[in-house]
Amino acid sequence: MSNLKKTLNLYQGIGILVSTLLGSSIFIIPAVAATIAGVYSIIAWVVTILFMIPIAFTFSNLGSFYPHAGGTAFFVKQALGDCFENFTSWLYLAVMPIGPPVVIITGANYIGAVVQANDMEVFFICVGMVVAMFLMNLMGLKFAGSIQSIISIIIVGILLGIIVLALGKQSELFFDFVNFNITTNVDTMLNISRAITIVFWCFVGLEAIVHLSSEFKDIKKDFPKTIFISMAIVGGLCVLISLIVLKYKAYGTEQIDANYMVFLLKYLLGNSSVIFIGIIGFFSCFTTVNLYILSFSRMIYSMGESGIISSFFSKVTNRGIPLNALVPCYLCVLATIVLKYSVGIKLESLILYANGIFVALYLLASISGVFLLSGIKRFLAITSTIFCMFIYFSLGYQILYSLVIIILAFFYDATRKKYKAVNLVDD
Repeated sequence: MSNLKKTLNLYQGIGILVSTLLGSSIFIIPAVAATIAGVYSIIAWVVTILFMIPIAFTFSNLGSFYPHAGGTAFFVKQALGDCFENFTSWLYLAVMPIGPPVVIITGANYIGAVVQANDMEVFFICVGMVVAMFLMNLMGLKFAGSIQSIISIIIVGILLGIIVLALGKQSELFFDFVNFNITTNVDTMLNISRAITIVFWCFVGLEAIVHLSSEFKDIKKDFPKTIFISMAIVGGLCVLISLIVLKYKAYGTEQIDANYMVFLLKYLLGNSSVIFIGIIGFFSCFTTVNLYILSFSRMIYSMGESGIISSFFSKVTNRGIPLNALVPCYLCVLATIVLKYSVGIKLESLILYANGIFVALYLLASISGVFLLSGIKRFLAITSTIFCMFIYFSLGYQILYSLVIIILAFFYDATRKKYKAVNLVDD
């Protein structure tokens, strides 16, 4: 890993992770959770945040003690062996063709709504976003981190502005309408459980930042701070935004859920708010995808170094950029975008199966923590394992894609080992 330069500081790390955690989920999850569980969605937020604490501790401990571009796959290797590392690597890469394109298309549609773009124009906006990310990352991780820090400040500022405007309209406490009398009604408890499953997606991103852990200047000091400060910022913003959604009843139907910020800002600022939504939606999606593509490239780089794939992908430029690993990531994303607009792939289909992989990765990292950590750190890893198992099996058929990838990865690994063994005999 010495070929990757240590360029990230605390502020750049926070900028990258905050923008990734907020992502596009902040634009729909609060309203969907409210639609599912009503005022009890606040309980879902509180429970999820409480359980994310041990998960955050597990990731920060593993990332600090085992900094590596392989991220979760490297943790799994240390805990369970090479075979499990390989399928974890392929599992993470399996998100690449289905996750990032969805977010890019979402961002392009936000900005497209501002300029009233048609489908073909939105397609070219998507292509422009991919090219812009590629060029930005050619400048190095330090430059990309600085850009994302600026964007994170803008996004957080706009969200805080919404909160202040909402308070200005109705200054009474948000809590005055929420009935926290927890009922034993089975339907209510099931709705809270469903809402927890949905809310979890607002905190997906920790598995991506660990791929950059080895590129922090001071890993022991700055990496854990990056995770916990980012989690505190995002958790606080999500809860406040959710309270506003409940207060103004910006939820209840699929149409309102998908555009609840438009609903809120039109009420608070008028029709001109569409411009604000377009800008914040575009930049949120842009920065979210950028971190994931960076993490995918580091995974490919790591797989090249460990011999899972060709060593060609472990080469870096003079600036320490794994260009041979970076290019395939962007080409893969572009290919899915082209397919989406040429044959009409549904975004919903891509999203459903990406969810199963993200939770599986959190579960594998937590299990690794049980084996690798000790004392209170192991207890926290056990707690996060239990929570991730609950989320994973609550997804139902959505886990099928992840299971298929695991099976194929095992076959690939077995074939690769058999091929190597035959070559050794021939030699």
